[in-house]
Amino acid sequence: TKDVFDKWRNGEEAACRTIEETAMGLASVLHGMVCLLDPKTIVFGGSVSNYTPDFIELVKEELAELLHHEQKHILENIKASTIKGDNGIIGAGLLVVE
Repeated sequence: TKDVFDKWRNGEEAACRTIEETAMGLASVLHGMVCLLDPKTIVFGGSVSNYTPDFIELVKEELAELLHHEQKHILENIKASTIKGDNGIIGAGLLVVE
């Protein structure tokens, strides 16, 4: 994954196409989620979100094109998780607590 992002940042055509298509696909999924659930915040987890904030910005740009004016507030509330690589462990622990 790191190699693809490095190639994207260096402008390699195939990597740019891959990252742009991925961002558009993710934005499309997020658009559906926003339309159905109207979340207050969207938090990305995992290494991609933690180490590639420029990718999250690209996803937000793509999502902005899909949202109605009344939905655009979500763009300010799309963030990367601050718990880094422990997302799965913390989530599993919370399931046990429930």
